[in-house]
Order: sequence, then C-alpha cells, then structure tokens
Amino acid sequence: MIHKKLVLNGVLLLFALFMIIGFIKNNKPERNQKTLKVISYNIWNGFDWGKDEDRKNTFISWVNVQNPDVLALQELCGYTETQLLEDAKKWGHNYAEIVITSGYPVGITSNSPIEVKEKILDNMHIGALHCKTANIDFMVIHFSPFSYKKRHEEAKIILDKLSKFLKHKINILFWEILMRFLPLMPIYIKIKKHF
Repeated sequence: MIHKKLVLNGVLLLFALFMIIGFIKNNKPERNQKTLKVISYNIWNGFDWGKDEDRKNTFISWVNVQNPDVLALQELCGYTETQLLEDAKKWGHNYAEIVITSGYPVGITSNSPIEVKEKILDNMHIGALHCKTANIDFMVIHFSPFSYKKRHEEAKIILDKLSKFLKHKINILFWEILMRFLPLMPIYIKIKKHF
C-alpha cells in the first residue's frame, strides 16, 4: 500500500513539473513584461470555521506584505462568496470566486477580473475551480485527503480536462499537486506576463 502511494505521489509530482515546464516553455519573452505574483495557501478548516480570528488576522497581514496579484485558497470552510470578497478587499483584491459554499471549498482572489470557466464537482470529493484571471487560466484543486484511490480518480478527471488545454496551448497553473508535497508551506511563484 505504501509503495502504491509513493508511486502515485511520484507520478503526480512529475506531472506537476511537466505542467510547469510546459507553461514556461510555451511563454517566450516579449518586449513588455510584467511580473505576476501568485500564491496558493491552505487556510486549514476556514480558520477553524471562522472562530480563529487571530490566525485569520495574521494571515491577512501576511498576504498584505506578500502583495500577490492572484491568491488561490483551499479549505474555505464556512465561507460564502461575499465573505471571501470582503476578506479579499483587505489585501487589495476586488475579485473573488469560490467553488461551493459547503464542506472544504477552494477559491481564488485577484486584483484583475475573474472569469469562471468551470466549477468541477462531479465525482470530486471537494471540487475544483477553473478560472481565468490576469490572462492566465488557473485550476484550484483540493483532492480528497482520505483515500489515495479517490485522489487517483480525481487526478484522472483533472488530467482529462488539462489535456484539452495542452492541445490549445492555454496558459494554466495547476495548484493541488504542489500543495501535496509542501503541505506546511504557502506556495508562491512569479510569472513573467507577456502583453
């Protein structure tokens, strides 16, 4: 059983690296570049379902210092889209989307308008959110924490969707896999944008 988990995690890591390398390779520098700062963060049970105000305030202060252009969030427990937007405005983002308002949803905030492309819920334990903001497609995902078999099923659903993007050379960032390997750390990446 441990061997299967290691193999699956290895495959997922390789896939993540493949996606990032493909993204970078397909984005040749042009004259007018802007750096885009993106952070992914698991807020862990929605700051204890909204009861841990100290941790939430510390997080908001930290996000302000980091000043990301896009923030992908996991475990928005107890949040509505209105609540997420209220928090997003505290770190300078006027746009926010959430996949669902029950369970352990994922969401995204941005300083640019967000276009929801798809809320992926069928056969997913938590769900995934496919959005476009800052001229980049984002896939915010939180796979099932309970079963590697379920994560494998969910990964296949996402891989099927991502394969369509690769055919059309859509710029997309994929967040869940990286979270699996650095679960205690926020992840951020700077992207050279081309206009």
